[in-house]
Amino acid sequence: MTMFPVVRRNWQPVVDRDGLNRLADVERVFDRFFGTDGGSLPTSPTRAPLSIWEDADRFHVEAEVPGVRESDLEVTVHKGVLTIHADRKPVEGRTYVYNGRGNGQYDWTVKLPETVAGDTVSATLFQGVLHVELAKAVEAQPKKIAVQVQ
Repeated sequence: MTMFPVVRRNWQPVVDRDGLNRLADVERVFDRFFGTDGGSLPTSPTRAPLSIWEDADRFHVEAEVPGVRESDLEVTVHKGVLTIHADRKPVEGRTYVYNGRGNGQYDWTVKLPETVAGDTVSATLFQGVLHVELAKAVEAQPKKIAVQVQ
């Protein structure tokens, strides 16, 4: 079986994509103290699971992204790396008593094996699960050899 190292997997609060996460941590402390996200009730950690598997002619990657719209997803393949970016935004106009669902940006970066044909990638979103299919290069697909009887 081919190994897929997941290079990066992290949930980032929405502030910006330039590394101001410390500011977001301070904002969360103030939000909890002043009650805008349910008072001092702790929020559950958010982890969006990722699964990778293969069959004879394709690699498959699935990421659970409930509550993320198609317009808030970005899937790219570049120089042998698959990148998935999802942005789950809070519902406008709600005042939460408790909110155990995380909002923010989630990124996966997966180094692909050389046997992936990078130009044949498709992605679908169905019931909160993003499914990415990556075709294997022809030379990487199994070949059945006919046995001749003499």
